[in-house]
Order: sequence, then structure tokens, then C-alpha cells
Amino acid sequence: MNDNHCESKTQHAGQAFALQPITDDLRPEYMRKEQAAQYILSTVKKLAIFRKYGMLKAAKLGKEYVYKKTWLDDFMEEWAGYDLSNPQRIAEAIKEKQWRKTHGCTKH
Repeated sequence: MNDNHCESKTQHAGQAFALQPITDDLRPEYMRKEQAAQYILSTVKKLAIFRKYGMLKAAKLGKEYVYKKTWLDDFMEEWAGYDLSNPQRIAEAIKEKQWRKTHGCTKH
């Protein structure tokens, strides 16, 4: 009996491709929390706060969250100029941003 599912290559839509082991890292456009925190020059703890407050988009993969570089870039652009140094300042920044949006003001 031929176990085709165990071969290292398979066919899909007429093209051969190598099967990737489950242990491979994420696709290049995604970052784990440690990489994402380093990318935005922050900490993993603050990254979680930004995600929980809805400031930063994330996708859940198993038990952990992953972040696209584009989502991190959007976050940095959107929150540039705000003091996000601690949870109290983050909450104040969210309130200020909401107030500015309600009143048609911009940050700069």
C-alpha cells in the first residue's frame, strides 16, 4: 500500500510543493509577542494592554496572540505623539483620542 500522505512532496492544482512541518515558524508577515514588542519599542506587558484596550489588532493562534507588521505600523502611526508609558497614561490617551474624534479635532 502506498502512503501518499506521508510523502515529503504532494500535488496541489497541478503544482508540486514540499509539506511544511508543524514546527515551522510563523509566516513572515506575522510576529510573536516578543518580536512585536521589540518592533514597536515597547514591552510584552504593554503590548497586551494595547491589545486588550482595542488599540492594537492581533490574531489568536492557539494560546498566543500574533501580530502583523502592518498592524504594528498602523498602531504606531495612530498613537504617535501620545504618552503610552503606563496604564494610567494609556487610559488618558484613549479618552483624549475619543474626545478629539467626537469634537472633530486632530492630534497635531
